[in-house]
Amino acid sequence: MKKSYSEYLSGVFAWMAIALAVSGAMAFVISRFFAPAFMRPLVMIIFCVLELALVFLLARNKNDISVGQARMLYMAYSVVSGITLSSIFVHYQLGSVFSAFLAASLMFAMCWLAQRTIKADLSKYGSLVLISLVALLVAEIITIFIPSISRFITFVGIVIFIPITIYDMKMMQKRYLSIVTAEDMEKETILAALDLYLDLVNIMLRILELTGKKKD
Repeated sequence: MKKSYSEYLSGVFAWMAIALAVSGAMAFVISRFFAPAFMRPLVMIIFCVLELALVFLLARNKNDISVGQARMLYMAYSVVSGITLSSIFVHYQLGSVFSAFLAASLMFAMCWLAQRTIKADLSKYGSLVLISLVALLVAEIITIFIPSISRFITFVGIVIFIPITIYDMKMMQKRYLSIVTAEDMEKETILAALDLYLDLVNIMLRILELTGKKKD
């Protein structure tokens, strides 16, 4: 029997919370006890590439993997993401990190309330979402060569991720309606949790970059 939409949502947010807890704990432990080993540029680049690879594997192969494999990839991503996020605990004051997370969570909640008032089908804007993400990535690469515009691009990133978050939330409901089997339901729960995790973390990182206080 197919789960109700409320049960589906409960599963999505539960998996999202698990990933946030795992990543947060991993980031704090790495920054506190293993920072010298992990804060080397080459090491962080390797983990960033691994992080992207895990997202790609999970998103692109959802029809070819089992529920157990999806969960394993998701948890592996949570751990690797925690390693890459450990740098924020190294460079920013702990209070600033928590403040940024709280602010991002409030924005996330507002996005949830906003998407509930939207009745239109947003699936037709998928290509626009992709274009926005690519444009943002290009802009952030440009800031490496023109640091003076970095704060502006960071602010633009927040503005871009708000509608993207709303889009992802609306697409959760659309994908739920197309689910047939219990196995697909479980895998879709994982994928939706990953989407929301990425949205929240991206908003938090940009808020932290704008408002965070760095360690002396």
